[in-house]
Amino acid sequence: MTNLNPVLSLILLVTACSTSPPPEEAIKPIHGHWDFEFQLTKEVTFSQTVAIDSLHRFTFINGLEHIQTRPAVQLNDTLYIEMPVYKSHLRLYRSDEDHLTGSWHHPAKGRAYAIPVTAKRSESMAKPLDATPTTLLTYQITFSPNTPDAYPAEGIFRTSAEGITGTFRTETGDYRYLSGSSTSSGYSLGCFDGSHLFQFEFTLDDDSIRGTFHSGSHWSEPFVGYRSDRSILRDPFSITYVTTDEPVVLELFTLNGDLHVLDAQQLNSPVTILQIMGTWCPNCLDEARYLIDFKRRYGNDVGIIGLAFERSDDVSTNLQNLTTYVQTTGINYPLFLAGSASKSIASDKFPMLNRISSFPTTLVIDGQGAIVAIHTGFNGPSTGEAFERFKTQFEGTIDRVLALSGV
Repeated sequence: MTNLNPVLSLILLVTACSTSPPPEEAIKPIHGHWDFEFQLTKEVTFSQTVAIDSLHRFTFINGLEHIQTRPAVQLNDTLYIEMPVYKSHLRLYRSDEDHLTGSWHHPAKGRAYAIPVTAKRSESMAKPLDATPTTLLTYQITFSPNTPDAYPAEGIFRTSAEGITGTFRTETGDYRYLSGSSTSSGYSLGCFDGSHLFQFEFTLDDDSIRGTFHSGSHWSEPFVGYRSDRSILRDPFSITYVTTDEPVVLELFTLNGDLHVLDAQQLNSPVTILQIMGTWCPNCLDEARYLIDFKRRYGNDVGIIGLAFERSDDVSTNLQNLTTYVQTTGINYPLFLAGSASKSIASDKFPMLNRISSFPTTLVIDGQGAIVAIHTGFNGPSTGEAFERFKTQFEGTIDRVLALSGV
């Protein structure tokens, strides 16, 4: 039998009714563009354009972001599509030549977590939004207003004749590349990236915005805001800060499962970056991709160490996830298992800080072991100018520390 990827092997282990799984079957041609619809609730759906090539690789299109899977595998009448990086997959059935039906499964959210999916063949192709004239709109927003859970955000939208794209930027990270269209009652904007399934429904009235945010089938909250170019978000370099001069000492697992103690003596580069992250976190993935490029440009003058806080209670499972993550992303710096995916656990690992309030959080340490800068969260490429400002400020900080060390 042909070797299956890890997700499909797990599917077979869980769902097979006999001791021997059925053989893979040839997939009937389904290449072309399809309109997918995810049923979040009885009333709320998210629509997305998906391109399928002749190798049966699915490309999910979130505005300017295109996420391509490995070739799908068919077992009996079920088509399995593993999403890259994150441990989620789709199971689809071909009801006729032009229709697919099935579900998206994300075991990390619970073994029974599944979102119904339907798809129909589309005659039109996704248009290149980056070549379409757009109008920029910026709103200052509060999610869950008038509740103890309220938090600020910034809505960045571009509207055009082809639809609407943009994102919501918060103090802990952005809500991905979002795309959508106008509806009879306002706007619908969302994304599917294999980890998150987001849908924002809202109206724009003069200079105000009002709507509801849905995350999969498990979460929804209202949001309100007003038109403004002035950001209400705190400086991400000010949210987490040093409270004592206690040195960094961490007990970690290497990818081989060996215990490793990281202390000041090992932070011997002119500058060391500690990335507090998780493989389950899309904002962490955006930061990792930035740091991969950063490492290529700065070389050995800057050391980078990834500290992963993972969701499984099983160390071996977490180490396997980290190994797969490194292979998939091409990370060019060491990655260690640091603990469970909990902000309080991460905070306990860094008693010299006020707290860890976000994954990712990134520490800049000089050659003497002093923490000289801390960046909370990550607003990635979908935020446009905000991402460019971050790169200028972050790399300026690194350059100053290098200059002080004589590099």
